[in-house]
Amino acid sequence: MRVVLVSHASGFHGAEHILYNLSLVLRELIREKKVESSVVVLPRYGQLARQIKGIVDFKVIPMSWWVAPRVQFYSELGNLSHILSANPYLFLFLSSFIMPFSILVLSGFIRKFGGDLIWSNSVVNPCGAFSSAILRKKHIWHIHEVYGDVNLFFPTKKIFDVAYVLSSKLLCVSNFVAKNLFPNKKINSEKIFVIYNSPSPEREKILKEIFQRKITGKISKREKGEKKEKIIGVIGKISQQKNQILAVKVFSHLKQIMKDTKLVFFGDEDKRYGAELRKVIQKLGISDSVVFAGFKSKIQDIYEGIDVLLVPSVFETSSLVSIEAMASGVPVITHDVGALGETVGDAGIVIKNKDEEKIIQDFVLYAEKLLRDTDFYFEVARRQFQRFQEHFSFESFSQKIKNLILSL
Repeated sequence: MRVVLVSHASGFHGAEHILYNLSLVLRELIREKKVESSVVVLPRYGQLARQIKGIVDFKVIPMSWWVAPRVQFYSELGNLSHILSANPYLFLFLSSFIMPFSILVLSGFIRKFGGDLIWSNSVVNPCGAFSSAILRKKHIWHIHEVYGDVNLFFPTKKIFDVAYVLSSKLLCVSNFVAKNLFPNKKINSEKIFVIYNSPSPEREKILKEIFQRKITGKISKREKGEKKEKIIGVIGKISQQKNQILAVKVFSHLKQIMKDTKLVFFGDEDKRYGAELRKVIQKLGISDSVVFAGFKSKIQDIYEGIDVLLVPSVFETSSLVSIEAMASGVPVITHDVGALGETVGDAGIVIKNKDEEKIIQDFVLYAEKLLRDTDFYFEVARRQFQRFQEHFSFESFSQKIKNLILSL
């Protein structure tokens, strides 16, 4: 079997992290002589290409989407990125001209490569699916999105009906995604599967080492009552979807009852939302206690330094930062939107309220309890780690992906 992975983007964000993991799994299958070869097709050269270099071959073929981004996925396009993300119909109009060319070129490449299985890593890029239909090849659609995703402009729900028809298997990253897109279909049946995302094995190793240091070295410090500034962390691009303004409101209340706390944001920044966020911080009078740390390539710099992770997102189809926090021993506080409740489960803290004021109150309540109650803190940390081991480890991800591929 020869496998062609088709990526919708060339950066190194959530879905591309998972494509990197897929590349590692395919390399294992090739070594086990269960797959003959594999290749990744990218829309342009970028960070993902640098990450997979030496693991799997890759080919660059310009491709477009059949949905439009509301945020700037194409940051390397400069001002054009702002124009396209602000004008979704212009994006779709231009895509309609590029897409037939992309499908034609991709189909020719797959035919030449001898691909037997085409794996599309996102529903936003249909080129792999249409190419597989033209060539009559098996197709897996790995779906990270839902209809109504705040990052994307979906012109019609029919896209997912087409995705269903054009795929041998549909792989969803959470039950939330599967139920949102295919409410009348049976999940984990012959066609629709759920396999949770996982950190890469390299990241997992580091996260587990952090967990061990947290529950051994730092327990004694807390029990001795040594003074230490408590760090509330929020990880992810500063954007409307990640909803950092809610985290600021929570922290403002927490700061009134726990003076030795600091709020730290990790991640790149959408300038418009970042400016709005800073205005709220200034208005609440907490500027001296809030840090914008920017993007950190070393995860040790994030998870070793924070005591509690807040995940205030508008919604998530999967939350890799929550998964990584669970692996590293950092208690997670989030609310029950999208797949966040499903991901954290009853291991971490999931706020069930829907009213914003009550959500803020509960966030503050549990943050204070975690930071003051050592026994509760490490009970949550251990529960989360166990949940990670059972559902989100790379070993679990790898075995399920292998089973899916070999079932075709």
